[in-house]
Amino acid sequence: MARKLTSGNISTQIRSMAIPSSIGFFFYTMFNITDTYFASTISTNAIASLVLASTVYFMIISISRGMSTAVTALIGNALGQKDIKKVQNLSMHAYVFAAFMILFLYMFYFFFVDYIFTFTSNGNDYLENSILFINIIVLSLPFFLISSYSNAILISHGDSKSFRNILINNFFLNIILNYWFIYGGFGIAALGFEGIAYATVTTEFITTAYLSYKVYKLNIININVFNFDFKIIKEILFQGLPSTLNMTLMSLGAFILIYFISILGDDIVAAYGIGIRLEQMALIPSIGLSIAVSAMIAQNNGAKNYERIEQIMSKIYKYSYILYLLGAMFMLLCTYTLAPLFTDSLNVLKETQIYLKVSAVLLLAYILVFVNVAFLQAIKRPKMIFYIGLARQIIMPSILFYIAYYFNLSAVYYWFATFLSVSIATFYLHYLQKSYLKELIEKA
Repeated sequence: MARKLTSGNISTQIRSMAIPSSIGFFFYTMFNITDTYFASTISTNAIASLVLASTVYFMIISISRGMSTAVTALIGNALGQKDIKKVQNLSMHAYVFAAFMILFLYMFYFFFVDYIFTFTSNGNDYLENSILFINIIVLSLPFFLISSYSNAILISHGDSKSFRNILINNFFLNIILNYWFIYGGFGIAALGFEGIAYATVTTEFITTAYLSYKVYKLNIININVFNFDFKIIKEILFQGLPSTLNMTLMSLGAFILIYFISILGDDIVAAYGIGIRLEQMALIPSIGLSIAVSAMIAQNNGAKNYERIEQIMSKIYKYSYILYLLGAMFMLLCTYTLAPLFTDSLNVLKETQIYLKVSAVLLLAYILVFVNVAFLQAIKRPKMIFYIGLARQIIMPSILFYIAYYFNLSAVYYWFATFLSVSIATFYLHYLQKSYLKELIEKA
């Protein structure tokens, strides 16, 4: 049953959506940190291999992830309009769309992934392990897509707790599976670095089974009355394409960054891998906040409650500033507490600490990017998301990174280049959010 988000206490609804999502993403991030920790017990080379392979995999799945946000926005708007038939059609077509995406992504993987690895690694010796890892983890693609679309449907109905529950379960399971698969035992041979990938594939399968069951319990999936309609596929594609391209640009931006810093050596790539994992922990609450924006704004946009949307965004910004202060303090604390747990190399630790200090300042810009992108998606105005992503992920960083490379500057200049690019994009997204909201209110 869908949760009604078009009336009631706004702060309560934000917290009830954001907190379960944040808890879930905390355990998802801890899941990734667990992988990084186990890789660190093998070697610095293993950490660098994991960073490159994870970046390539993120690029592949990001092509679909934007489409799942489209599903949330479209179903949320339909729920706001109280059009149950449209909700059912969109939900069933979401899985059909997932099947198309699985075929497309496997084609992309087979034809392009080797070129991406060769380009990004700059000939470093961790390339072989990275390819080995991605060849295993790509088996989880169907599981990831189906679970992603299932979660999108659940979020549109106001359910962020199911995803939280399975991510908590998977975090603890991943610790067990990593240890078991890496070192062997109970009939399993020691797999070493490959064991991290097999553990991920196993947990993704479990996620898919659980979230699909939760969607089934909503009673909106009925194969007997399903009639394929290409117009709905086009609607999902049109709504999701800008966000998909934006997420793909995020991956390309990561590739560009890794390409340049890999010239500086394995230690810098390993430091970036550790730093970004800890940065993700600080960003977790903001991801929960953006999920609350997606569901709440979509339903209210469908119901044409534009003044309530303005009130929601005002509250969201207040929470954003609070999360920034807490997150920045957490990251500064991480530089001397958590970062040393991931490496014995003094140079890697030093570079990780520098990265975290720069990122602590950048945190507010990231938070506001997340919530404003979610806002544009929810009001079905996703077009500008791609252009802003192109500027902040590709054009500005490429110019700034090349300057740092040309003058043979240290890694810190690459971190500051990222800071500048994201900050400019944040100001423009804030301007768009205010402009579109004013336009909606004036029309009403």
